[in-house]
Amino acid sequence: MKAIIVEIRKGKAALLSDDGCIVRVKNRNYTIGQEVDMTMKNKLSFSKITALVAACMMVFLGGSAYAYFTPTAYVSLDVNPSIEFSVNRFDRVLSAKGVNDDGSEILAEIELAHLKNKNIEEAITLTVNEIAAAGYLNGNGNGIAIATAAKDKDKAAELATDLETAANDACEKNNVEKVANAEAVGLERVIEARELGVTPGKLNLVEKLIASSEDPTAIIQTEWLAKPVKDIMAQTNENKELERENAAEQAKTNTTATPVKDTETDSEETEKLEESETVIKTEKIGNVKVINENKGN
Repeated sequence: MKAIIVEIRKGKAALLSDDGCIVRVKNRNYTIGQEVDMTMKNKLSFSKITALVAACMMVFLGGSAYAYFTPTAYVSLDVNPSIEFSVNRFDRVLSAKGVNDDGSEILAEIELAHLKNKNIEEAITLTVNEIAAAGYLNGNGNGIAIATAAKDKDKAAELATDLETAANDACEKNNVEKVANAEAVGLERVIEARELGVTPGKLNLVEKLIASSEDPTAIIQTEWLAKPVKDIMAQTNENKELERENAAEQAKTNTTATPVKDTETDSEETEKLEESETVIKTEKIGNVKVINENKGN
């Protein structure tokens, strides 16, 4: 059985096992968040940890345990199944929940015990494996949207990069196209998404869809939030392609357009030119006559 080191104090280490039990052992140069094999028998009488017992254990164990059980980052994963993870400062999964029915079914297949206290990269890999096995990544145009949020924006960005790699590696091992894309969002986006009953990743996708539309008012947000990621991405790409085509057509029109002459202005200029030429001819004729008359005298 696997266990996680959650506290080190006075030569002792406290381990949290996969089944929710606490074990105290001699510290063998462990570090907080380290995963170890648990073969000890001296489990505390606290047995399975409920939320209340966990709180008591944090007081009992001290500040490090409190830090372990405190979520510092949130990760969402969307295909059509939508799942959200809470993660602690050691990148360990504290909880996972399905944000929609498909997400809940995927978690039921994996079993929360196989995700809890796992490194988030490992949890994402297990989740993508199950999603692929369920057939959600079959066919063209599928996508995996991952969003990370943390108070530390640099941490969120780093986490996004690592999880995108982990998800795409899992895709490759499942013989499907690498379709994962991850981005960091603000914590306020997590709150906003929860109020709408979706993940921050899907909310971001729909907002990008709205921004890409020629008529943003025609996009009903609630309807699109209920659609699979591949449908949202496909429509967004279609909108962007149409925008590029329109821009190219406009550029072509501007380049080939022939300037329209102002016929009225041209006519006025011609008349002025003709009048000027007439005056010059008249003056010349007059001069000639004067000269001829002088010669005749």
